[in-house]
Amino acid sequence: MRTALLFSCFAAALFAFTATATADVIGDRHWAVNIFGASLHQNRSRHYNEANLGLGVQYYFGDSVLGLRVPRGCFGALDGMRDSLRGLALSAGIGCEHEVFGFWDYHFSVGAELARIRYGAPNHPTMYGTTVIPGVSIRKKRWALNVDMLVPWSGQHDGVLFAFFTRHFK
Repeated sequence: MRTALLFSCFAAALFAFTATATADVIGDRHWAVNIFGASLHQNRSRHYNEANLGLGVQYYFGDSVLGLRVPRGCFGALDGMRDSLRGLALSAGIGCEHEVFGFWDYHFSVGAELARIRYGAPNHPTMYGTTVIPGVSIRKKRWALNVDMLVPWSGQHDGVLFAFFTRHFK
């Protein structure tokens, strides 16, 4: 609970004091950095680690990748974080984000990523999986607060919501 409170305070401060930037950052070709923090598990009685700290990078392709036309908002991602079993989770994927609406300086998006994930937890066998990760995002200028949902596959783990920040660079 303390981790969630600290993460929420950080989010509020971040959105209150963010620097100016252009509104249409998602559709343009650029890099972004993911800063992972908190998670909320479907089965809270298992006492998972819910402070999932880590970093990742995303590259937004703009309107083409390798000469092929792609929808605006498509990206490639590489992430690493401490997972809920206190091991290292690594993922690589491709996805798309689509802005649903915006008001004032806030932009609300939905998206999904097709990801290959590797879990390496202490005292557990290394697990691999490929899954679709749906998510929502609230962006103000170059900072975004994201909530994604990792759905269980093959009965390997419980579903989990995880929150993280993204800083867009352009």
